[in-house]
Amino acid sequence: MYVDYEFYKGTYGGELIKEDKWTGVGTRADMFVDRITHNRLQDWPPEKEAAWISVRFAVCALAEAMELVRIQKNQALKSAMAESVSAQGGRVKSITSGRESITYADDYTSTAIAKAAGSPAEEERYYYSTAAPYLANIADARGINLLYAGL
Repeated sequence: MYVDYEFYKGTYGGELIKEDKWTGVGTRADMFVDRITHNRLQDWPPEKEAAWISVRFAVCALAEAMELVRIQKNQALKSAMAESVSAQGGRVKSITSGRESITYADDYTSTAIAKAAGSPAEEERYYYSTAAPYLANIADARGINLLYAGL
């Protein structure tokens, strides 16, 4: 793993992911970073400490993004199973009986996290846009940008 829980909590300042969940989420974030960097980190020299900090921050940010999407997916599933749906097609947030009042919930698909939770393509875009700023303009051992997809 590129990042241990101590780095996530201490240096990165993460608070979203609990220690017992870190290994799974962190490993998935590592795998995504390896995929978008075309495994260029596998033979990367460890003496590039400043660049490694950026890579580690990318993994931490990505792990939090993955956790937020997981939470959103769980909430969407619970909502689909538990919420009332009005005849008008909106999600009912509250109902008041005296003088009749119905309040509809906001469209939960308007956030990037909700969009990512609802579509594999959006999820991929969300994760990439989370990690890319940390990995941009960092070269591998051969001088090739980590995010460069060419040969």
